[in-house]
Amino acid sequence: MAAAQLSGDAFRNEEIKAEAVIPNPYGTVPVFHFANNADIGSPGRSELDSAIPVQDGLNKSVLDMLVAMEFSAYRPRWAAGGESLKKAETRFIAKVRDRQASFGQTWSDLMEFALKIKGRVDDVRLITTWEDPASNSEREILENIILKKQLGISIEQALMEAGYGSTDILKMLK
Repeated sequence: MAAAQLSGDAFRNEEIKAEAVIPNPYGTVPVFHFANNADIGSPGRSELDSAIPVQDGLNKSVLDMLVAMEFSAYRPRWAAGGESLKKAETRFIAKVRDRQASFGQTWSDLMEFALKIKGRVDDVRLITTWEDPASNSEREILENIILKKQLGISIEQALMEAGYGSTDILKMLK
C-alpha cells in the first residue's frame, strides 16, 4: 500500500513540475536587482539591516517605560518656520538622491523589458530622469528667478519660470 502511494505521489510531483514550466519568449529572465546602499558591483544592503538584530522579546511595558522616562526627563524641543523644516528633511533628501542615482538604470531596464513584453519596441534604450526631491517654497522660487533676471535672462523667460502662460505674459508685457 505504501509503495503504491509513493509512486502516486511521484507521478503527481512530475505532473506539477511539467505544468510549472512556462516558456519565456523574451530571451531574458524578468528579474531586476535594485541594489540598495550599494557600491558599483556589490549586491547592496537592506534598509532593515540595522533592525534585524532587534529581538522580538521587547515588550510593550518596556517601551512604554522608556518613552515615559524620555519625556519626563527632558522637555521636548521643536522649531517652527520654513528653514527648520528644510533642515529636518536634509538627510531624507540626500537619501532620495542616492536612491535615484542607484535605481535609475534598473528602472530603465525594467521599463525596457515591459515594452518588450508589450511588443512595442525591440532595441530601445531608456534613460530615467528624476525630479529634484528638494521642495522649494514659493518665495525661494521667486528669489531664484530674480537672481536669474539679474544675471541677464529675459523678462519673458522669468515670467515663464514663474509659471505664467504665454497669453498672460503677452498681457503683462503690453
